[in-house]
Amino acid sequence: MPQLPTPPASIEDAKATAAYIAAVDAYLKASQIYIDAATNDANLVIKERNAAIESANKAVADYNAFFKIDTKK
Repeated sequence: MPQLPTPPASIEDAKATAAYIAAVDAYLKASQIYIDAATNDANLVIKERNAAIESANKAVADYNAFFKIDTKK
């Protein structure tokens, strides 16, 4: 994330105000890119976690089938 924009000392300074508006716009665009990337990373972690759970469940099912363990009693 870029540094948070700092407002100018006075709104009367048109050039500084225009630069501030542009800086806030750029900051918001960068923030959205960061948020989207973080969301994609989180979704990938969840997908990998779910795959690990499925794999662990399969290992238990294979183990139970190998030893003919009836889990329904």
